[in-house]
Amino acid sequence: MCFPKNERMALTQSVAEKLQCMAQRQKCFINKQNLKELSKDEFEQYMNIRTACFHFIKLPHNHFHTGSDTFAAAINILDVFLWKVKVTERHLTIVAVACFLIAAKMFEPEELCPSAKDLSRNFEWTTKDLCRMESHILSKFGWCSSTVSYLDFVSLFADIYGMSTDATSHKITELAQQCLAKQSTVLLEPAVLALSLIHHFKTENCTSPSEQQLLVYCNIQEQSLKECCESLSTIAASSPFCASKVKPKLPQRRFDKPSEMGITCLSTIEEDMSA
Repeated sequence: MCFPKNERMALTQSVAEKLQCMAQRQKCFINKQNLKELSKDEFEQYMNIRTACFHFIKLPHNHFHTGSDTFAAAINILDVFLWKVKVTERHLTIVAVACFLIAAKMFEPEELCPSAKDLSRNFEWTTKDLCRMESHILSKFGWCSSTVSYLDFVSLFADIYGMSTDATSHKITELAQQCLAKQSTVLLEPAVLALSLIHHFKTENCTSPSEQQLLVYCNIQEQSLKECCESLSTIAASSPFCASKVKPKLPQRRFDKPSEMGITCLSTIEEDMSA
């Protein structure tokens, strides 16, 4: 995306460059021209599978205490993969955990990143199955997993508004995750969600004369921003933030081993029982 010359001076050059970099990364990862339009029935099925997969990303995220950026990236990867590839119910856990593993390798410190072996202990498929699914997902993206999430924009937007997110960071991520549980990132742009979160949590004293430029630079439609802000308000009103909320824990065993369950595009995995 190219920024209009007469708009560039409204924000600092460093901010404009960061926005441009994120826009290019986003375009690379989610190129909507390559995603077919889903019919009503296909979209309903997509959202049903996505809801289940979302839960199985949340499980290892909570269990291994990974960062919010890992969780956000895993959801981005999941959303695009499910849109591109029809996933059966018996494969949903391994797809979800593979998306989580890819994201964890991107954002978690090496010494804290859960391994495929760690993750496979909690399910009925093997480490080899998980690694094969990980490779399969990456191949569908052309081995490009440089995803952009709402968190990439939140800190930048907060600085532009002169807003500190230190005291509200947990509330921001909690509300964002509740929103992502209901909406696919294929349809909800990360910049829209980030700016909506800033609007939701900012005080009246936090204003930015550059908001119109942000809408232009990030290609945000005012109607999309309004709808997302309303959605966040509804979610916050119906499910207020609670730090003591009980979280699901591993293990949750499901038999969906792709190497033993029907026809799959993954090669059959023969386990060496003597190993």
